[in-house]
Amino acid sequence: MRAVAAIAVLTTHVSFQTAAVNTGVIGPILGRLDLAVALFFGLSGFLLWRPWAGAARSSTRADVVRPPDAALPPPDTGVPAPGAASSSDAGVPGLGAASSSDAGVPGLGAASSSDAGVPGLGAASSSPDTGVPAPPAASSSPVEVRGAARRRASKPGETKMSAPGPSRAPRPDIGRYFRHRIVRIWPAYIVVVVLVLTLLPDAKGADLTVWLANLTLTQVFVALSLTAGLTQMWSLSVEVAFYLLLPLIGLVLVRLRGDRARVRIPVILAVGVLSLGWAWFAATLPLADGVEPKNWVFGHLPWFVSGLVLAEIAATVEAAHHDPASYPGGLRITVALSANRPLMAAVFVVAYALACTPLAGPTGLGELTHLQFATKMVLGAIVGYALLAPLVCATGPFGFLDSPVMQALGRWSYGIFIWHLAVLAVVFPLFGIVPFNGNMPLVLAITVPLTIGVSAASYTFIEDPARRWLNAREAVKGSVS
Repeated sequence: MRAVAAIAVLTTHVSFQTAAVNTGVIGPILGRLDLAVALFFGLSGFLLWRPWAGAARSSTRADVVRPPDAALPPPDTGVPAPGAASSSDAGVPGLGAASSSDAGVPGLGAASSSDAGVPGLGAASSSPDTGVPAPPAASSSPVEVRGAARRRASKPGETKMSAPGPSRAPRPDIGRYFRHRIVRIWPAYIVVVVLVLTLLPDAKGADLTVWLANLTLTQVFVALSLTAGLTQMWSLSVEVAFYLLLPLIGLVLVRLRGDRARVRIPVILAVGVLSLGWAWFAATLPLADGVEPKNWVFGHLPWFVSGLVLAEIAATVEAAHHDPASYPGGLRITVALSANRPLMAAVFVVAYALACTPLAGPTGLGELTHLQFATKMVLGAIVGYALLAPLVCATGPFGFLDSPVMQALGRWSYGIFIWHLAVLAVVFPLFGIVPFNGNMPLVLAITVPLTIGVSAASYTFIEDPARRWLNAREAVKGSVS
């Protein structure tokens, strides 16, 4: 699914820079592929919130013993009735969880919640390692509840830790979460920024403010800091802001545990609804010219909320041992509807079609009214939920998404996101193609393979080594402690 989102982001940018967004009926459809960002944000919300949702339903903290050099066992992340879920560790985005496990949902790619669907980002390392986006592969068999672990004295050389599981999930480890987030995002990202700002003609000569804003992913807060080859990074800036916000949300909801966990979904939905008023509120802020507060995380919370809600559903189903008769309230109906692939496909088509109309604003350049912005947020959240819900709530197989090709593209999806505009900026002059003058099929046919090649190299020589370095470092520290 990360691969789908990454290619969609690339396609919408190609369609814009070839003016294809202005052609007949297909134009708005291509232009509105920018809702792939909603899918990325939904993935982040699901993967990163999963450990928090699981911890809220733990009644006690049982201890188990593990050798000091053993990998930290991920908290049980059985996917809601469905199936498959590889509980790969993900101290990350998955936010924190002590051992923030990713919920490898079939089709979702792999699952290291660590990765987290970063805006284009999506995650990308398909290896389920620790907190890294590990995308692709995911175990198709559901994680089963093993029951309460018994406490016993640790032996010399062994370390006690909380036993994961639907009834006793470990608390999210926020420090580990942030370490994995940083290592997941910045190494390759910094390389892109430096190369673009030093070599790309339209971006060369940037002042110190632009450099700092881009290197720190604070572009959305700094006027006129989005530059050629890097304009897509606004969504990555929002993603990083969400990483900072997520632990705060977890702390705010910390008292909604046990029996009170049933109100977590209504509370999260209420926050999403309230955030729809962000455009009106932001208009009253005394900001410098050129700063667009609609691009801040508060305005895009509905897109993340779709994933947070799915994480809560998954955790509730797991806590009920996947027994529909034990689901609280109307969850049984919610899960059944969310698992219905034809229904979710229909919901997606309707929401996407509405998003292609003026209701959600222009699909190319142009200002969105406050109402259009709020409408786009609602429709994007529905699109994201409709695409992700079957992966979380339905049983497999998801043959296309779990195919070797899609798994590979999922591993490289972060690279596809951060590199594609730089590649596109080179394609036009290199092949003598005039921007905004048609030739979309040709430009797309050239840009896609070039971007995939660069992204594969980025993963192999930058992203994966950085991830392995952090994992090795943590393994050594764990053995020492």
